[in-house]
Amino acid sequence: MHLVAHAGAALAALAGSALAAMAFLGPETGVEGTSGALLALVGALVVALGAGLALWRGLRGFWRILLDGFLLIAAALTALAAWFLMQPLLAAAMVLALLAVLVSLVTLVSHPQRRPSR
Repeated sequence: MHLVAHAGAALAALAGSALAAMAFLGPETGVEGTSGALLALVGALVVALGAGLALWRGLRGFWRILLDGFLLIAAALTALAAWFLMQPLLAAAMVLALLAVLVSLVTLVSHPQRRPSR
C-alpha cells in the first residue's frame, strides 16, 4: 500500500513541478522569474524525487520513515509557498502529495507486519 501512496505522491509532485515551472517561466503569471516561484519549483521537484526514491525497495526501516518525514515537511512548505504565490492548483497538487505521503507513513507505522524487513 505504501508503494502505491508514494507513486501517487510522485505523480502529484510531478504535476506540481509542471505547474510551478509554468508559474516561474510563463508570461503574465504575476510571479514569473521571482525567487518565490523558483523556490516552489525546487520544492516540488524535491518532493517528486524523494517520493521516487521512496519507491526503491532497498530503503527500509528508519531511513524510510525519516524520508517520509522530510517529504511531509517539504510538501507542506511547498504548498504554503504556492498559496502565498496565489497559485491554488500548485498548492492543491502539493497537498495531494502530502496526503499520499501521510497515508504511506501511517500504513508503514500502523502495520509493522507489512513493514519491509531490514
